[in-house]
Amino acid sequence: MITELFFFPALIVIAGALILPFFNQNVRSSLFLLFPAVAMAGVWMMPESYSLHASLAGYDLLLVQAGSLSKIFATIFAMITFFGGIYAWHIKDLGQQVSALVYAGSALGVVYAGDFFTLLVFWELMAFSS
Repeated sequence: MITELFFFPALIVIAGALILPFFNQNVRSSLFLLFPAVAMAGVWMMPESYSLHASLAGYDLLLVQAGSLSKIFATIFAMITFFGGIYAWHIKDLGQQVSALVYAGSALGVVYAGDFFTLLVFWELMAFSS
């Protein structure tokens, strides 16, 4: 399950937001573009009927539910993040870069949410990062 969760596009972008502060200011803009590109590859490598189940406190959760419509919206969100990174290339503020990646990752999480609890967690993370 850990390897399956590692390739989840939302977690790739959110992990990028956690890794970004450890790099130099001159490298961060380039690195910012890497995470949505890898997430886009993850979106297109994910099978159409992919789902990821977990249990928490006796409840069965459907963390990821992929489909053709979710692939379209995830592609759009990954492209917007990538092109937004190109547009904001000159901005070197770490807080804005990290917030943008967390927002994009949580938007991808909302797209792939398979149950209401997962949707709520990613939605609140999206609201917090905005």
